[in-house]
Amino acid sequence: MAKALVAVTLLIAVAALGVAIAAFREAHRANEPSTYADITAAAVSDFQAAGNRMTPAQVLRLLGEPDEVYRNTPRALCWRYGVPYTIKMCWGSRRQQAWIAHNIPREDSRA
Repeated sequence: MAKALVAVTLLIAVAALGVAIAAFREAHRANEPSTYADITAAAVSDFQAAGNRMTPAQVLRLLGEPDEVYRNTPRALCWRYGVPYTIKMCWGSRRQQAWIAHNIPREDSRA
């Protein structure tokens, strides 16, 4: 009977240690800073969640200065970002809605 009690106590202690280690690792992972790629992907996701309806000023606050302004005419304003992902976006004449193209991997393909 005493051996069984010691065995059960040891089993509970090992299980508790396993849970504590798993919780520690998860808490440590949650405190890691986001990478620039993660921040950029989240910003593009925010832009798309807004229905691509952001002004150039709003996108500047979200993504920062573009690497290239490859069109700036009364009919269109087009920007390109190159790091860490390639992002191209253009606004029409009213500068209220933009189309966007990017090579950011989908959430389910990133792991």
